[in-house]
Amino acid sequence: MEEILFKWIPTVGFPIAVATYVLLRIEPRLNALTDVVKDLTAIVSTDSANTKGVKDAIDRLTIEIARMNSK
Repeated sequence: MEEILFKWIPTVGFPIAVATYVLLRIEPRLNALTDVVKDLTAIVSTDSANTKGVKDAIDRLTIEIARMNSK
């Protein structure tokens, strides 16, 4: 049993160590990206609310121009 265990440690242990190292290195970057996505979501929501009035004004202007051209 011990012989099998000692044969598996170098084979399986190194990939596990590399995977753990990579995950530990990537995790802070993933957290930072998550924070940026949350910030961008808030910005897009705010901009959508702010530009709604501009869209309404453009729609009214377009209707008025169409009405004036039809006269």
